[in-house]
Amino acid sequence: MVLISPSFDKEMENLILDAPGMETLKIPLSRRTDKIKDIQVTRTWAKGVSVGDAASDWVSRFLDIPGCELCCVVKPRYLVEDPKWGDRAQPGDKVGFADNTPLMICSQASLKELSKHYKEPVNMGRFRPNIIVDGGHPTM
Repeated sequence: MVLISPSFDKEMENLILDAPGMETLKIPLSRRTDKIKDIQVTRTWAKGVSVGDAASDWVSRFLDIPGCELCCVVKPRYLVEDPKWGDRAQPGDKVGFADNTPLMICSQASLKELSKHYKEPVNMGRFRPNIIVDGGHPTM
C-alpha cells in the first residue's frame, strides 16, 4: 500500500489515489454509502462506511486481493491511557482504524535482528507499521 499516493483536489471535494499501473481514482468526500458498519482492526472496533464499489474494486485490483473494501471513519475513537502499554495517548488524541496509535514506525534493521532469534523470519506485517525505515542500526 506504500505505493498508493493519496492527494486531494484543490477544492478539497475528492480524495485522489494514484498507484503504478492503475488509473487515477477520484473518491468524492461528500458521497458515502449510508450503511455504517463495525470494522475490526486486531482487537479494536471502529465505525466506518464504505466509499463505494469502484474504490473497493480499485484497491482489490492493485493489491491483487479479492474482496477488499475501502472505508472511511464515521466517528473517531479517543485513545485512553493504558498502564499495560504505557502513556501512548495524550488527552484528546483520536484515531480512526488504528489499533493503538495513529503512527507506527518500524525499522528493517531491527526486524532483521529480531528474526535472528526465531526459526522463521519475522514478517513486518505482524507489527502493522505505517512507516518503515530502512538503514541504520537495530534498536534492540
